Amino acid sequence: IILLTIVVRVCLFPVSRKSQIAMFRMQKLQPELNLLKERYKGDKQKQAAEQMRLFKEHKASPFGGCLPLFLQIPVFIGLYTALDTAIDLRQAPFALWIHDLSQPDRAYPLPFTILGQTHLNVLPILMLIPMIVQTALAPKPADEMAAQQQKMMMWMMPGMFLFMCYSMPSGVSLYWLVSSLWGLAEYRIIKKVWLK
Repeated sequence: IILLTIVVRVCLFPVSRKSQIAMFRMQKLQPELNLLKERYKGDKQKQAAEQMRLFKEHKASPFGGCLPLFLQIPVFIGLYTALDTAIDLRQAPFALWIHDLSQPDRAYPLPFTILGQTHLNVLPILMLIPMIVQTALAPKPADEMAAQQQKMMMWMMPGMFLFMCYSMPSGVSLYWLVSSLWGLAEYRIIKKVWLK
């Protein structure tokens, strides 16, 4: 699973690099975008046309940051299906408290139920940490409303993944944890090498 994650992330590196560079370009364009909003306040069509011209001129895309995530979803679904259906992957231990990659990691028994589970599943919780850090490191938008949306997404997206992955096979959570850690390292490298 870790090797699969590394292979997927290496294959997606050109896309990730491009999307992160576009994200940083968007941040640099924010003052100009705010001027366009002010200048064409009454004419939304003209404002949109000028924004698209500005994006094209500076090779920036407002949607570029989502592409690497969407490209990983088929791998995520395929891994979930493989862990759920493949007999030879049943009871495949990994390390420490993970005794079966086709089941939730079930680290500690609990006296109550969380999301339908009677054990504390540690991997989905660990998975949140790099996701929150990655969102916190993302370029801050100059627009007040966009900044509030980014803050909300910083907690909403990881919370949604926790909810989705808490009762999934631990192999899926392991994939997402390694992918998120890789993403953090990738972010630092791209920022250092390509965004000087």
